[in-house]
Amino acid sequence: MAQKDFIGPDQTIKRTLIYNQRDLYKYFLKWFEQRHYDIIELEYDEKILETGVRKINWRWIPEKKVEYYVKTIIDFRFEARVKDVMVEDSKGHKKKMQEGSVEGKFRAYICRDVEDDWKLNKEHPTKRLLREMYDKLVSKKKMSKYEDEIKEDMKQIMNDLRTYVKTYKY
Repeated sequence: MAQKDFIGPDQTIKRTLIYNQRDLYKYFLKWFEQRHYDIIELEYDEKILETGVRKINWRWIPEKKVEYYVKTIIDFRFEARVKDVMVEDSKGHKKKMQEGSVEGKFRAYICRDVEDDWKLNKEHPTKRLLREMYDKLVSKKKMSKYEDEIKEDMKQIMNDLRTYVKTYKY
């Protein structure tokens, strides 16, 4: 089983605004693709509640394989409770937008031994020990570099989401 090294605490951003759900979804897709992450969509759910409010949830696991042995991963959960509204832009065109609260939750971690080559087994009991020694003595500098990279990606996605929800104008 792969070993996960979590990078800091979970991060959350909440905001109430008027925005376009489709544009926001595409924005996140583009953001992760530009940084060479492969996106695994674990769930996407959209429900209309009794009050007429739409509840939109999705969970992505964007991952970047940095070497055979290591992946960097950002677990991304999104939740929105919105109502559809018609908004007129500055040119007089009416657009269907969403008004409500959005929440983005992020968790970053490094996954080592992703291929499970170094698991503990009866045939080669010392394999796990060798992996631990390799991690502590040889790859410490590389892991530190990967940790810095994923911290920077987390910082950027958080800043970009904050900027998006603060400045998005219909």
